[in-house]
Amino acid sequence: MLRINKLIIDNFGPYQNNQILEFPASDGVTFVWGENGVGKTSLLNCIRFALWGIVYNRNYEECQLAKFVNIDAVEAQKNMSVKLFMTYDNEDYELTRMLKRLPGTSGKNDSDYEHKLYLKHFGSMMSQDEAEHFLNTVLPEKISRFYLFDGELLRQYENLLEDSSSSSDIIKTSIENILGLPILEGANKNLLSITTIYQQVYTKVSAANERTKNDSSALSGFLLHDEELKKSLKEMKEQRMKLQSEISEIEDAFAANQRYAELLGQEREKKSQIETNRLLLENEVKDLKAKMKFAWSVIFDKVIQEIIDTKNEELNSLLSRIGDIKTKEVIVAILDKIVTGEVSSCPVCNNNLTIEDISSLREKLAILKKSDESKNSEEIMYARQIIDRFNGFKRNVDKESLINLLNNIYSKQSAISLDEVDLAEIQKKKAGFHNSSTDTEILGLQPMYKKKLQELTLLEEGITKQDEAISENQASIEKLNAKILKQSNADGKKASEDLAFCKAVQEIFEKAVSKFREDLKDRVQADAEDIFTKISHMPAYKGLKINDNYGLEIVTSNGRIVPNRSAGYEQVVALSLVGALHKNAPISGPIVMDSTFQRIDPRHRNNTLRSLPVLGEQIIVLAYPTEVSQSDAKDLLSGKYLKDIYLKQKSEFETEIE
Repeated sequence: MLRINKLIIDNFGPYQNNQILEFPASDGVTFVWGENGVGKTSLLNCIRFALWGIVYNRNYEECQLAKFVNIDAVEAQKNMSVKLFMTYDNEDYELTRMLKRLPGTSGKNDSDYEHKLYLKHFGSMMSQDEAEHFLNTVLPEKISRFYLFDGELLRQYENLLEDSSSSSDIIKTSIENILGLPILEGANKNLLSITTIYQQVYTKVSAANERTKNDSSALSGFLLHDEELKKSLKEMKEQRMKLQSEISEIEDAFAANQRYAELLGQEREKKSQIETNRLLLENEVKDLKAKMKFAWSVIFDKVIQEIIDTKNEELNSLLSRIGDIKTKEVIVAILDKIVTGEVSSCPVCNNNLTIEDISSLREKLAILKKSDESKNSEEIMYARQIIDRFNGFKRNVDKESLINLLNNIYSKQSAISLDEVDLAEIQKKKAGFHNSSTDTEILGLQPMYKKKLQELTLLEEGITKQDEAISENQASIEKLNAKILKQSNADGKKASEDLAFCKAVQEIFEKAVSKFREDLKDRVQADAEDIFTKISHMPAYKGLKINDNYGLEIVTSNGRIVPNRSAGYEQVVALSLVGALHKNAPISGPIVMDSTFQRIDPRHRNNTLRSLPVLGEQIIVLAYPTEVSQSDAKDLLSGKYLKDIYLKQKSEFETEIE
């Protein structure tokens, strides 16, 4: 078991000045938290660089190492290094890999640096060859994709379901590498070589016998032809692998271009959505500003209502006095007529009025006329004006509509913020396709793609014919061997027995390898199914079915295969496969996962979190806060939740590890 204990990073990506990460020694999950863009993927590449001296972009394309030297360090002409402290088979190792800047260089190309590797064991420095051999033994780079991976890379496993996919054979080979099958295949090749040696001995012995000399000469010809046929077959198979790799690259270019186009569409849609919401927001803000001119009155609603009520009372009081005012006006009019002599008798009793009566009435008239007749009218008018004005305040302010408007503005602002986060993530993914082909280039690849597919078809036919030719030649060899054996002396018979024994052992071993491969595939299916059922929440999904490429299909309760499964389920199945491979692999090491939960719904996310310890002994999850809930992870993992490490952006080109 290989376990990473500590990393010391100096000038790799955003990590300057010997940033340190320490990992717990016990089995479980460590979370490294950081916002997008702070260096989570760079951390993944730190480990990859330390172990194998390579780095990848998000399209799993190898990049120049110089591209990962910190920008400030390049300007300051500093070196880049990663020191990894690890334990293997309970023994401590200290690994340092460095890019040492050559004097007088720009620092922008790999040729500007000297690549150095140091590996200490028990305080003693290993040689370069010993270090490389050790690293390729404990965790070979060719199986690294199963130990260091991100959410985007998990999509490659979908190709395993396509028997016709050119990349499926490549991934299948990687899977068989992690399962240790190449070791057995190597042993089988060694047995074939031994068999060949005994065949040569048998031929020599037969050639020394006069009775078998002629047949032995013919046998030598067939054996030579067998070697030529097998050599040619090997070359054809190598050419097939090369063609498959080239076709896979073109298919990846097609896929990358399609994904890039999808991202462009998502970017345009998201930008349009943001712009639409911004326009709506601007209009609602303008409406709010207009309404806020009278918003202050809301605060004084109670006071305003009290003023209105008071003025209404005054108005009612004034209006109640209108009758008295009218009576006064009638009396003044009658008295005017009396004192002017128009009327000489009392309008009530009809008695004639004396001079004294008229004089008295004249005095009373003067008093009545002195009273402010307009006062009451002015008060009534003023009261009505006050009431109308304050009622106007109430009419211009609708509290409910104001609250709704404020809520709408907040909602729009929140939507814009979330859309901007999504846009940033889309643009980050899009940036990873900086090497993707243009539409014109893609169209130019079409004829080449068609040509290579035709070449592959012809090559497959050639391989089939070559296999047939080898079988026919082998039949001739066996026929001659039988004929020679009948005429052989004691030495010939002994050589024949040795050859037969070697062939029998080789055949038994070949069958054993084939049986082991099938049993191993069944174990991978069973273990992947166990993990899948723990993660999946669909009762109808009862298991998984594995194909020859180690691709996994979901099986329902009635035995039907689920077609067109969602992106989330693709990722769940891929994680199930990774866990099963680690369980059955002869090599055990840390699993570092970057942005693994993006395409998984909340329920599957929680189930996946709960199942993380099943995947391996040391799990390191690189995540951003909105991708995974920290509290949920702690609750779900319980005692297997070991540690939190935080990545904090200190400046544009520097990230600090806390």
